[in-house]
Amino acid sequence: SFELNEGIRQGHDVSAEKKHLEEIQKEIALKQPIAEKAEAARDATLAKIQSKFKLFNDLKKQQRAIDKDALSLERRLKAIESRPYEIKQIVLREFDRNNFNEPVYRVDRCQTCHLGIDRSGFEKAAPQYRTHPDRTFYLGKHDLSKIGCVSCHGGQGSALKTVDLAHGFDHYWDDPLLSSGEVESKCYSCHANEFNIRKAPVLSRGISLVRELGCFGCHNIPGTSGLRDPGPDLSRIQEKVKPDWLVSWIKRPKDYNPRTKMPYFSMDERESRDIATYLLGAGRRKTAPRKIDGLSDPGTIEKGKNVFETVGCLACHIRGEKDLNPGPKLEGVDGWPIVFRNRDFGPALGKIAQKVQPDWLVRWVKDPKNYWHGTKMPSLRLSDEESRSVAAYLLSLSPPPVESQKPLQLDDKAAFERGGKLIRKRGCAGCHIIPGMETASKIGPDLSRFATKKPFELSFGNAVSIKHTWDAWTFGKLKNPKIYQTERQRLLMPNFDLSDKEASSIRTFLRAMVPHGPPESVHRKLDERAQKIETGRRMIEKYNCTGCHIVENWGGDLLRRYKDINNGPPSLNGEGAKVQPGWFYGFLRNVVILRPWLKVRMPSFQMPEKDVAALVDYFAALDGKLRPYVHFDRTQVKRETVSTARDLFQKAECLSCHGTYPPPPGKEPPSAPNLSLAKQRLRPDWIFNWVVNPQKVRPGTKMPVFFEGAGRKESILSGTRGEQAEGQWTYNLKSAQEAELPEEQPATLRIGPKNVIVKVVGIDEKTIQITSPTDLGANFGRAEIESHGEPIDPKLLGGDGYRQIRALRDFLMSQSVSSLPVPKPKN
Repeated sequence: SFELNEGIRQGHDVSAEKKHLEEIQKEIALKQPIAEKAEAARDATLAKIQSKFKLFNDLKKQQRAIDKDALSLERRLKAIESRPYEIKQIVLREFDRNNFNEPVYRVDRCQTCHLGIDRSGFEKAAPQYRTHPDRTFYLGKHDLSKIGCVSCHGGQGSALKTVDLAHGFDHYWDDPLLSSGEVESKCYSCHANEFNIRKAPVLSRGISLVRELGCFGCHNIPGTSGLRDPGPDLSRIQEKVKPDWLVSWIKRPKDYNPRTKMPYFSMDERESRDIATYLLGAGRRKTAPRKIDGLSDPGTIEKGKNVFETVGCLACHIRGEKDLNPGPKLEGVDGWPIVFRNRDFGPALGKIAQKVQPDWLVRWVKDPKNYWHGTKMPSLRLSDEESRSVAAYLLSLSPPPVESQKPLQLDDKAAFERGGKLIRKRGCAGCHIIPGMETASKIGPDLSRFATKKPFELSFGNAVSIKHTWDAWTFGKLKNPKIYQTERQRLLMPNFDLSDKEASSIRTFLRAMVPHGPPESVHRKLDERAQKIETGRRMIEKYNCTGCHIVENWGGDLLRRYKDINNGPPSLNGEGAKVQPGWFYGFLRNVVILRPWLKVRMPSFQMPEKDVAALVDYFAALDGKLRPYVHFDRTQVKRETVSTARDLFQKAECLSCHGTYPPPPGKEPPSAPNLSLAKQRLRPDWIFNWVVNPQKVRPGTKMPVFFEGAGRKESILSGTRGEQAEGQWTYNLKSAQEAELPEEQPATLRIGPKNVIVKVVGIDEKTIQITSPTDLGANFGRAEIESHGEPIDPKLLGGDGYRQIRALRDFLMSQSVSSLPVPKPKN
């Protein structure tokens, strides 16, 4: 190319050079694709080399980081290795008391090995280093320095030689480490004053089973004194049952009612007849037998069915298996069980025709306490006709029994004597009141220290499949009391047909009764409020209040049968904040009709005064209302307020629902409680909160919202002052979210401790414009604004919804509303 250009410049003949150049260019064109292919291959190879070098360099960076961490850990390990071994121990200065009532010390060294027990972040570590489950609850409420670990878990806390010794798995150690299922038994040491312990459902179920099944009838058991007999009074049983049924019942109760609490005593035919002879012959009738006509009439039976299914009988009784599933679980009713119910509260009634005398059933349904004063069955205030129809319906549920070909001979003195001896021997008077057995004592051993028994103190009889441990013996005894019986040792305990879960729960409770435990100083002490709640919960258990009502966000079994819960028993959540204690006490003593549209009836329990007071205190304590009195000074209510409130009351047409019962002639019955009772019944602050937003207080209520938007709140991030006009300051507020307050309505603005009544004049997404009669400053920070809602009448009380609500409250608490005209019902 150079020679060609130079020849051209000098004017030489360059044809040869041109030809040569063309040949070279042709050769280059031929080799160009080969070169490009080679270059591409080269570039690909270089890319692979570079990627390998990148991985290599990344690994080197990681290695340097690991080396850095390794060096740090090595330094820490060397520092740890240089430390001497440390024993971490807690001295429990009053773990127990000896026979001379002197404090016994106990050393707890569990944290020597369990290093992570009180540290977060070790939840998935090996067991010996793992964080305590639910650490915040257990270690936040239980001071390790005072109770240690062995107080709750058992074990030989002072031992360090081997794991087995530390965990108490030694023949000579009385308190080995408990399994996760049995560790709840230790809760009882500090929580013996509670019968339903949170975080201890197994123990709580065991406590409830012992109370429910009446184990205390034969055994001395701590915490059961004062409980009423679990079985009925048999003093007048000859008025109640059919003799043939009584014999079969004593012989095998579950043949009649598979769900009964009555255990199986393994009685033979003769023993059953002897006991029945005694029971029927020992008492005396107070009511002569009489024939009840018309009990088989279809119309009467149908009416009785309707009454039975509507007045509330199904809250305590079932007829058959179909009644076991009352309906879907109520939405939001997910509280902690107040009572662990293990058996039916009342007996199943599907076969009652085989059991009772018809005339007795009519009298019983009418007035249970007339037959047995101590019964837990209340009166539903049935009329004579209703009582007869309910009895007719129940008797129609099953065919009457076939008359026995071998009737009891009640004048058989030998059978009577044998029956009396059997009743004393088998401890029947532990559960029942039986004439002639008033001095009978409990036949079972004292169980208050049963957990301390050693295996060699327990008789295993001929049972070779049972391990020789306290756990195995107790579980076997509860499941089948006769399993340890021999020819020489006849055992008396009956069989309650317990499930494995129930037997384990009772065993956990029995294990809880030990003479030692954490010192008295760490036991849970119930303050005034907690004591009232605990006492009240025992009343809830006694009277089965949760069979009808929702209490503490739990229960409402009967309510589950209603498609519309407003037609069922009312929820009692918040009842203490709602009603005045004095009125509530009187209501429980003498029930009055509050919701006449309901077919279900609040029973008359005829409670003792102390039980009524306990329930009143319980509901008040639940809602923090510990003061026993409610005072409203009616003299401070201005006449103008009453006049304005009366106008509001009539404009809201309150009496179209809240009428009197029975209604005046030609008027519709009310569909809401009688407001004439409000000043005696309701708390003033509750009335205000209820009118503000009924749905918030009682979700699902039919009560409409009269002050739309009242109580609605918005969080304010900042406020900026605008112009002043006509004595009002304008402010722009920045809301934390898009605001939904009613416009052109009063509201309360809270800035720290300051409350100012302002007016919302406009809203633009997160910007709220207000006017204020006072200067709030050029700027302010976080605040809260609460709307007073849209008023019933914007011309009354300045159109302020809260002023109108307070006026209505004052009117209800100071005036009679029964004389006001009832508005005509709207179409």
